[in-house]
Amino acid sequence: MANQTLDTFIRDALNRGEKRERIAAALVAAGWTQKEIDNALDDYADTDIGLAVPKPRPYVSAREAFLYLVLFILLGVVAWNLGSLLFALIDTAIPDELEQQYDYFWGGRDMQIRSAIAGLVVGLPLFAWLALHISKQRRTNPAMQRSRVRKWLTYIALIIAS
Repeated sequence: MANQTLDTFIRDALNRGEKRERIAAALVAAGWTQKEIDNALDDYADTDIGLAVPKPRPYVSAREAFLYLVLFILLGVVAWNLGSLLFALIDTAIPDELEQQYDYFWGGRDMQIRSAIAGLVVGLPLFAWLALHISKQRRTNPAMQRSRVRKWLTYIALIIAS
């Protein structure tokens, strides 16, 4: 959000019917930077009704951050266990003779398959339910489309995945 004084000035000027270009020129003459002016003007929709119509603002919710973090962790659990299960099944189908000596110490492929299936049995339904729950919330509440938490966590997931 822009400076409160700047925001009030722009809202009052737009309510009087002033054009954005004239408002920007007056603010530049008063010493405001172009970036501050553009950010403040972007808070209001460009309409023909002669009133300052505020645009909806992105929001941050602790509950939503928690849900997205749990969803992200569950995605990791499901992906890890699915990969582990697939590798164990490949190792079972095409055994490595040199690895046979370590199977006794580490518990073998059977233990790897059991733990991967256990992780999937617990993680996959929770992940699916939470993903559907969040998706339903986003459909019923359009404000969630502007969530900063969702955007930040999406980019963090992309960075980690790359």
